[in-house]
Amino acid sequence: MKHGVARLLLVLVLGLAAAGCGTDNVAWLRHRSGLVLAEYRWAQREHAAQRRTTDRLLAACRECLAAGEAAAVCWGDLSAYHACLDAGGSDAECRTD
Repeated sequence: MKHGVARLLLVLVLGLAAAGCGTDNVAWLRHRSGLVLAEYRWAQREHAAQRRTTDRLLAACRECLAAGEAAAVCWGDLSAYHACLDAGGSDAECRTD
């Protein structure tokens, strides 16, 4: 009988410990998934901003070329923008507005 009670207590203690660890893991996973979701949303916003800026710079380049300017002059802003992005800058950091 003593062994049965000891085993039951051991199972209860281990079960409670596992439940506590499980709760911590669930909380950590929820927190981590929230961070991943926030990073994903930020990346989507950044990508959309880069597309808008690229579209604006391409339109300006087309106007510049249509006005008869040299291609090197017209492509300068767009190439500088993409060089800045390639160096790790964000859209806000790389725009020359």
